[in-house]
Amino acid sequence: MNDKAPGGYGVLGRHITENLATVSGIRLTIAGRSVNKGIAFAESWGIEFRQCDANKAVSLKNAVQDAWLVINASGQFKAADDRIPQCIGFLSLADFSEFLATYRIFVIDNCS
Repeated sequence: MNDKAPGGYGVLGRHITENLATVSGIRLTIAGRSVNKGIAFAESWGIEFRQCDANKAVSLKNAVQDAWLVINASGQFKAADDRIPQCIGFLSLADFSEFLATYRIFVIDNCS
């Protein structure tokens, strides 16, 4: 993984955030490693920021704990282990196709 991958406020994530932030009726949260950059960008859109290092299982689990969909715009990371709970939808816009071919794109079971 690129150590400089910024998450919800980077080159790709920024565009996704800017578009989703204008949709009424959704609660949007962005995540990334840089607290200062993340908070500044989130506040500019009136949304929540959570610090997260996707390479650390506990950090990632805490960041997505109440999400129903995770959009990965931060680059390649191996979320296929159990870091993202099975009941959370996962959409990766930045991983390699070889990795995505082995990953469950969306799983609904085990949700309560």
